[in-house]
Parts: sequence; structure tokens; C-alpha cells
Amino acid sequence: MGCWFRLRAAQLRAASHAPIGRDDFARRWLHSGEPYAAWMARYLHDYGATKDVFARIAVNNRTHATKNPNAAMRTPITMEDYHASRVIWEPMQMLDMDVPVDCAEALIITTAERARDLRHKPVYVHAMSLGGSRVGEYYDNSLGWTENALWTSLAGLWERSDLTLDLFFPYDGYTIDTVGCVEAAGFCKPGEAGDLLASSWDAEAHILRLGGHTLVTTNGGGLSQGRAGGFNFYTEAVRQLRGTEGERQVPSARTALLCPGASFFHDPASVMLRTD
Repeated sequence: MGCWFRLRAAQLRAASHAPIGRDDFARRWLHSGEPYAAWMARYLHDYGATKDVFARIAVNNRTHATKNPNAAMRTPITMEDYHASRVIWEPMQMLDMDVPVDCAEALIITTAERARDLRHKPVYVHAMSLGGSRVGEYYDNSLGWTENALWTSLAGLWERSDLTLDLFFPYDGYTIDTVGCVEAAGFCKPGEAGDLLASSWDAEAHILRLGGHTLVTTNGGGLSQGRAGGFNFYTEAVRQLRGTEGERQVPSARTALLCPGASFFHDPASVMLRTD
């Protein structure tokens, strides 16, 4: 066993120095966007979608980030900016990728009884579900789009909750993840996210309002606030549900659905938060 670990460590060290992408920062990671680019291409092919489905996600997140003082990327972008951005792995472009930053945020989790006595308005965990499958980046993907792990996780959540959503935080390590979250959450049928996002697009504000109501990723998410594995969804949702965000505040926000963990990983979670 000890020899195996030493061999594996040596393999990982060697891989970390491999000339993947060389001096090209966007391509240099050993584990990066290639599998997601393949999923993007497959989605476009299987469902006849256009890249506008990805563009609207990127623009929505950046628009929200322009008002977030904690966001790494606050310069507004347009649909035209998205389509003009650099191609990294066809069909993936630079603005499809999250921003690699370090961050540190914290939450305190306690009982509902204790929370009522604290000075801040409590936010409650209404329901949650973890789920996995053998379909995704690491596994055989031959079963298709609707068998990835996020569909399993969200099916478990809806068995535990029927709340109407004010806020939605789909994972956005890559824009294709968000498409998967939107469809797995039941906002539309598989392959229909392009039409849904087009009909939900507020052209004046440059943001999404799913079903004319639900706001999406109000902090900018990984695409614009910066990569945090989805943990920044929790802190943003809690602040919004407490009603403390000033000009960024979503009026009367009472519920939030969070989907941290990529659609194509084996470890996504679905969490419903509420105020009372």
C-alpha cells in the first residue's frame, strides 16, 4: 500500500508539470474545461440549441456582479461580448468559465430554537438532498443528459419541498452546468433551456427572471464573483433572505434553491432555504 501511494504521488507531481497549455493560463490546468466543452457540444447537437443559451447565463451573472462589491469581475458584458470572447475548447469560450480566485466565507449553523434568540434574522434549511449516479465527467456518459447526478439530487429535493422559488443559484463552474441545473430543477424539459431563458430574459435589465419571477445567481456566481465551489451561494442566499443587501436587495425574497456541485460531478447537493 505504501508503495502504491508513493507511485501515485510521483505520477501526480509529474502530471502537474506536464506542458498542458504551457504558458496559456486558460488551458494550463490538468483538470479543466475539456470534458465540459464536450458536454456543451453534445447539448448543442442533441437538442439543436444555439450558444445564446450559454450567453444569457454569462451576461446575467455578470450583470448581478456589477453591483456586488465582493465580485472579482464587475465590468458589464453583453451578448455580443460573449460571442466575441476567445474560444478555449470549441465550443467553450472564455466567458463560459468561472474565475479562479481564492475566497473565505463562513456560516453558523445551529438549531431553529437557538437561532430565534440571536441578533440576526434566521434563515432555515427547509429541505436538502444529495445525489449521485455513474454518469458524468468521471464516468461513462453513454446514458445521456438526464441521468447525470444533479437530476438525482433534485428529484430527492422535490420529494421534500414544494415551495415557490424567489432565488435560484445553479452551479456555474461552466455555463453548461447551469443549463443542467435549470432543466434538472424542472423549470423546463430537457433541451428546452434555450427557449426558457429567451422567454425569461429581461432585455432592459440584462438579467434572467425565470417564469417572470425567479432571479438567478444574484451575486454573480463562479462566473463573475469567483470560484468557490458554490459555497458563495449559501452566503449570498442568507444575506438576501435576511433582507440586508441595500440596492442589491431582491424585494420580498423568502425562498432560495441552491445547487452547489457540478452537474457532471458525482457530488452535487440541492438545498432549499427559507426565511420562516
